[in-house]
Amino acid sequence: MMKRSWVPLVVAVLVPSCGDKPSSSSPPITPTPAAATAAPTATGTPLPGTQCNLPPVTRPRDYCQREATGDFIDQVDAAIRDVPAGVVDGNQIKDLGAYRLAVFRNLERAGLCVQWGEDREGHREIQVKSSNAYSEQYHIEASNGTIRKGLGAYRATCYPASFPLNPQPLEPRGDCKHLPASRSYGCDRAGSPQFVGLVESVAAEVQRERPHLVSQGYLVGSWDEYHDAVVQKLRARGYCAYFNVTEISLKNTSDFSEQYQLEFSWGQLRQGTEMWRATCRPASF
Repeated sequence: MMKRSWVPLVVAVLVPSCGDKPSSSSPPITPTPAAATAAPTATGTPLPGTQCNLPPVTRPRDYCQREATGDFIDQVDAAIRDVPAGVVDGNQIKDLGAYRLAVFRNLERAGLCVQWGEDREGHREIQVKSSNAYSEQYHIEASNGTIRKGLGAYRATCYPASFPLNPQPLEPRGDCKHLPASRSYGCDRAGSPQFVGLVESVAAEVQRERPHLVSQGYLVGSWDEYHDAVVQKLRARGYCAYFNVTEISLKNTSDFSEQYQLEFSWGQLRQGTEMWRATCRPASF
């Protein structure tokens, strides 16, 4: 059913996002209008969740508020029920990234437009719409790693639909030209890593070739040189890889990527699965 249209007479509070339940005396939540941006000229991977039968919204939403119920609760609950076995165990989420991706894909297959966003506190919420008149926000997991659904998962309704506003394509990284760019919905240290043997082998090769970098299991030389050498060898083997502050991101598909930290903060080298920190779905880059 179509939500009723209502326009607030007074703009009282400016916030960048929505998703929190207002008190009974609170006015509707109104975001700061986003500055207009020019349409992208370069080609890239379309923003995930925007390839439905609706055009992008043309202006920022007017306001978001929690209403008595959400129109898409049944569809969201059905999408959660259809998450594959192994990703969840009863009410417990075993792999957060795989769980979010499965719900996302199930809602897409149901004919809805979906996108992952964040509320004002940085909590990940899934956005759902079937028209540009309004969209709804759902927070489908609790902080203890359990499933949240029904009315408890519904957070707010935004008028007009809050996404996508001037969607920019995901541009491929210069160091990964043979795979399309991607954006992860969640990362988790769940299941078994696929690249740990590769990373362990490449790290050992760098240690043999550059003995000045390591001593008795500790990284004593340039950390940048060590990480760069590992990344270059991974790329030479046909993988996409880059070092981001403390971890190496690695992929050979845009369906998922894995994160590796090669050493502890005190310089001791990690071994085997100690190096694997998380798997992200879809790939994080």
